[in-house]
Amino acid sequence: MAVEPVPGGLDERFPGSVAVAEAAGPPPPERRYALHVMRMVNQGVARARVVGDAVRVLSSPGRRDPVSCWCAVLGLMYAGETELAEGYCARSWTPGVPEGGEALRATLLGRLAWQRGDPAKAADLLRGVVRSLGRHPRLREVAMAWLITATVDTGDLDAAYGLVLDHAFGGDSGNPVDDAELLAAKGELDLAAGRHDIARAGFLACGRKLTALGVRNPAVVPWQSRAALCAEASGRRGLAVVLANRELIRARRWADPRTLGVAKHAHAVIVDRTCDAVREAVSTLAELPAVGETLRARYDLAHFLAAEGRHGEARACLREVADIAGKHGYRRWRAQAETASGRMSRRTGDRLTRQERKIARLARSGLGNRRIAEREYLTLRTVEFHLSSVYRKLGISGRRELVALPGQLF
Repeated sequence: MAVEPVPGGLDERFPGSVAVAEAAGPPPPERRYALHVMRMVNQGVARARVVGDAVRVLSSPGRRDPVSCWCAVLGLMYAGETELAEGYCARSWTPGVPEGGEALRATLLGRLAWQRGDPAKAADLLRGVVRSLGRHPRLREVAMAWLITATVDTGDLDAAYGLVLDHAFGGDSGNPVDDAELLAAKGELDLAAGRHDIARAGFLACGRKLTALGVRNPAVVPWQSRAALCAEASGRRGLAVVLANRELIRARRWADPRTLGVAKHAHAVIVDRTCDAVREAVSTLAELPAVGETLRARYDLAHFLAAEGRHGEARACLREVADIAGKHGYRRWRAQAETASGRMSRRTGDRLTRQERKIARLARSGLGNRRIAEREYLTLRTVEFHLSSVYRKLGISGRRELVALPGQLF
């Protein structure tokens, strides 16, 4: 039996998995369908069939096999069928399942809570799994990765860094797909902290591991979209365009609305570079429980609007970000949106001037104020004045946020 790359693994590392089940007798026939579900997911093909086969597994007498349930629920999750996955996850495991099955279920419920826009609940569930998994270190890897991501979304970056340090993160757990999940989680943390070069390197390393395993579906990890946003922020526009284009092609092939919305957002801010394109990505995501992704896209839309001088619309967009973030526990996005709204100019038609755009581009490239003044034959005070005006008009606090904004604004 070929073993597909799956978070957590499918071998003797889990009680109740392939090796243990075969010792007691042949594995249930549902496992073959479950493994095929993951094969199609990894290849990014036949999403409708993935859903059908996953439901077949979870509705069968063999649904109490933990490995079959794990793969089938993951298949539904990656296919965007969050409610369906949650329902089957809640009822497919019953008392008396083999040891390790409850840890699998709790891990999935944590990830599903994150997908449905409740990062605090996700973090609580996954934290409990991590604490209980001393005897199952390999499942602990993916649970830790998903816990770091959920903690980042709650806005507690210090706690997320603490998890990375406590875990002694090394990116070599023995299961390459788990390593990829850990690299992606660390990338999310570095991206949230504005460390774009480090985040880009992490996402690209994640992509190399997944590519080597034959995992091409951005629903598993949207590493190309994330790496593209980081590359754009650090001035690597050529790389950003290539990555954004590639991920959108793969997302369209899989056609899960969440995956497609994430890819559309990256493509809109890097390639299309228009308010309308970003708004389309927001519309795609807003119809889903993809709260974190919607907040990211709405926040970028607000700054596109501000750059066009549409400050009333931009502030309204930021208020929506703050309201949604506050309701769902995304403290970082709420704080960023409130700060940006408070700083943003209230004057209509207040666009960046040509000189402001030029100085902003130079500042984003890493040049200090004195070097910009020398290059442009300006006084240091003039450069400082123009940058202050840029910060005010875009509703940001300084260079760190300037670098994080979409490059097409300048």
